[in-house]
This record gives sequence, structure tokens and C-alpha cells, in this order.
Amino acid sequence: MAARSTNRIDVFPFETEGAILNGAPIWDLNDNRFYNGATFDGFVDRPRQQASAAMEYFTRLGGNDHQVKFGIDWQRMESTSSFRYPSDRLYYMFGFNPQTRDLCAFATTGPNCAEQFLYDEYDPEPSISKGKQTAFYVRDRFTLGPRVTIEGGVRMEKQTGTSDVGAGTVDTWSFSPRLSGSYALTPDARTILVGSAGRFHDGILQGFSDAFASVPQQTNRDIFIFNTGTNVYDFLLRDTAAESNFRPDLGISPRHMDEVTFGVQHQLNNQLGVGGRFIWRKWGSFIDDVMFFNEDGTDNRTVANVDEASRDYRGFELTVDKRFGNNWAAMASYTWSRSRGNHFADAFTGLRDFEDATCGQQADAGLGTATLDPDTGETWFLFPCSEVQSRLYGTPTFDRPHMLKFSGSYRRPIGAFDVTAGFVGMALSSASYSKSRTVSVLSPDTFEQFQTLTYFYDGRGSDRVSGLTFVGDLALEGVYRAFRRSEVGVKFETFNLFNNEDKINTNNTNWCNSDSTAACQQALSSFGKATTRAQFNAPRTYRVSFLIRF
Repeated sequence: MAARSTNRIDVFPFETEGAILNGAPIWDLNDNRFYNGATFDGFVDRPRQQASAAMEYFTRLGGNDHQVKFGIDWQRMESTSSFRYPSDRLYYMFGFNPQTRDLCAFATTGPNCAEQFLYDEYDPEPSISKGKQTAFYVRDRFTLGPRVTIEGGVRMEKQTGTSDVGAGTVDTWSFSPRLSGSYALTPDARTILVGSAGRFHDGILQGFSDAFASVPQQTNRDIFIFNTGTNVYDFLLRDTAAESNFRPDLGISPRHMDEVTFGVQHQLNNQLGVGGRFIWRKWGSFIDDVMFFNEDGTDNRTVANVDEASRDYRGFELTVDKRFGNNWAAMASYTWSRSRGNHFADAFTGLRDFEDATCGQQADAGLGTATLDPDTGETWFLFPCSEVQSRLYGTPTFDRPHMLKFSGSYRRPIGAFDVTAGFVGMALSSASYSKSRTVSVLSPDTFEQFQTLTYFYDGRGSDRVSGLTFVGDLALEGVYRAFRRSEVGVKFETFNLFNNEDKINTNNTNWCNSDSTAACQQALSSFGKATTRAQFNAPRTYRVSFLIRF
């Protein structure tokens, strides 16, 4: 199998009629507005090429049947970003008139023409990072007597990546073993014990290589100044971004997840079965950036596998499955689960950032020690940034301790027509949220703000929206069997059938230890409230589809 896919987003000026200077934007320094052209013209492209092949071999060894599968996967990715100004230029002028769009010549000025000043000519090169993954796997499925089935395998994967200047960003090997098996407790195999264990590695996202870009967009430029004597622009200077001190570490390894499952399945009859399963997962080798101050007070940034990062999951699932028979089918499951940790992102987080620095904020008098900024006279409340780190552990927003899912369908043939009704429902715990505040990381010597971090007063996920969220969807379908293998019909669907618009989250999470200020009083009174539409279940909606199947 081979395939190629792409995900491209193009952005270009919508209206260019009447534009001058080839549509370049003009920044009027009098009113601080942009005229004449758009401030963005470019694209983002993520092409991917992929190929895979596999072979299965059936044999009998030691009196047991073996089904061996070999396979190889290959992928090549690119990440292209091109952010430009139209014509790669940005003009600075005074008094631009969008009606006349005239430019004053030489040293003249007037109400209907713009006084020319400067223009920037930006480097147009796009930023292109590349990545490649090659994996080989082998799996053997075999039986040990009439009751035992074992499946073992291993996946070995090589991943490399380069930045937009060809520098190496990723160079890793991963080794992922896995094992699963089942044991029939009864001769008729109606009751089966099942279990599995394995280590699974994530591929390092291409965005990781993008983070080390050395071809900045809309940044490096030549600056030209208008010469009122010659009526032309003269070169003034070259302005480029400072070299980044953020460097890749080719010694990093991809994030992995260890998983163990154990359960039992029981077949009640030919159509009905029940089961229970315990799931344990633990993640490790998180890739993150670590920010800190150098001895001279400048900030620094490195990338590493952060040992302090943690995430685990425990869950227990009960299932009932009624296969299609007598014109109907149904399924129901209940899952209890718990997720905990201090790292829940696929990208860089604030973990371990500025552990030895001083943090501060100006709103909550109950968080930190009051200190006067000698330069501005403002009061800051200061505390060690290590307190931010100690409160990162807790519950993620996606943690759902209770989840009940159920679905069912009924099909009724009526002559040449088939009528089907289906229902899908789910009841689950609402989202967790945290008493939090954005705080600033301050320079070792001054009150200059280098970065912001999120401070959790009582740890991550200290609160949860009460109750369970319930949503049910209904579908009705009628089709006519027009020909032997063709159907024509209509399908009617209702989403959120009972129009349940309960609160499922909150957008007010600011907190204060003290209510001495009006801002903190407002934060405390609104904490946990939902004031935007996104924090509630979407209202009932309908959809009608006309079907042709063949």
C-alpha cells in the first residue's frame, strides 16, 4: 500500500482592486492603521508520503499452529510555513488617504497624499522542516492446546528529522514489545480470561522540528529610507533576528506508554455476551522544553526527556453486547477511570520552567510577599517559582471518572422497504477545573517579566462541575430496495434528542487567597461560573439526508 496526502491552507489578499505598490501594506504612523494591502500572504503545507507492506506465514511448530506476520511501514513528512507580506514589503508613511492613494513626491506634503518615510523588504524564503519514520514489526499468533491462544510481537522504529536549515532535530530508535493471550475456562470456550501487556511509543510530532526553525518568517529584512531629494528609497540597514539559543538534543527518546490489561468475557448465548476488563497505563520519557536563567541574568532554553513528568490511567470497564438478531442489536458499557499526573500535553509545557527563579503577580495579596518595584512604585507579590512546579500535579480536564454508553438499533423489513431506528446515548462526568492564576517570571535583578506560568492554588483539577452530562441521539432511516444491490431512501437524525443544555465546563477559573481588592472580589464571586455558550451542551439539532447506496 502506498499513499500521499496533504493538508494545505492558503491565505491571500481578498481585495486588491485599486491597490498601489503591488498590493504591499502601508502602515500609517499617524493613526496606527494598515491600508492598501493585507499584512499576510502565504500558506501552510503538511504533505505526507506513506507506504507499507506485510506478509503472513502459516506453519505448524511443536504441534501448534502459528500465524506469523512480518511488516514494514515507511513515512516521509514535510512541514512548510510561508508567512509573507504582499510583494514582501511593508511601507511606513504619514497621512495616507485611502480614497486617493496618492504619495507625496520629494519633500512635498498635502492632505490628499501620504508622506513617505520607510519600507521594509523581507526575506521571502519559507521555513521547511522534514521528517522520516521507518518501522519493522513481527508478530506470532499461536495456540497452546485447545484452550490457550498467545500473540506476541515487537515493533522497531527509526525516526529522523531536520530543521529548516537541514540541522538534525530527531534521531531515535524505539523498541516496542507486546504480548497478549486468552485462556478458555470452560471446554466450550464460553468463558475466557484475556490479558495483554506492552510498551507503545509515540512518534515525535513534526511540530517538534518546527520549534527549531532558523528561517524566521516576516522577520529578517532590509530597511530603506525615503530620500526627499532624489524621490527614491535608499538602503539604510540590514535587520535580522538574533540567533536562537534553543538547540535540539539528538539524545532524546520518544514518549512511551506501558499498558497492562486483564479481563474476563462470557458468552450467555449465541447473541449475548458480557465482559469486564481492568486497564492500567503509565507514560514516560516526556519531551519538554526547560527554561532557566543563566548566571548573567539572560534566559536560556533546552529540550530534554523530563524525568519529573508523569501521567497514569486506571480504568475498569463492564460491557454487555447483544449482536444483531431478531431484527435488533444493542450494546452498553460502563467505565470507571482515573487519570493523574503533571503532564497532559503533546507539546511543550511549563513543567520545570524557571524552578530557581522568582515569580510574582499584582492582584492577589494572599499569594506572595508584598514588594515595591523601585522603578515604577508598583506593588508586586513575590514567591519562589518552585511553588508553581509543586502544584502542577493533579487531574486533567479530560478526566471522566464515570462514563456510561449505550446504543441500540431495530430494523424492520416491509416489503421492498427497510425501516431502521437507532439510538445512541452517553452519560459521563463533567469536566474538572482548577483554582488558578497567571503569574509572571521576573528577572533575577529587576521586575522585568520574562515569561508567564499558571499557578494552581490547590493543584490541577481541584474542582469539578457537578453531576453527569447526558446526551442522546436518535436516527430514523427508510430505504427502498430499487434493484438487487441498490437502495434509495432518506435518513432523519436528531442530535441531543432531549435538548439537554446543562453546564459541562466553566470559563471562570481565576482565584484569590485574599478578597482585599475589587478584582479579587470579582474573581471569587464568578469562580466556577459558565458565561459563554461553549461551556454548555449544544442545543438540539436536526439533519435530513437523502441516500443512494449501491
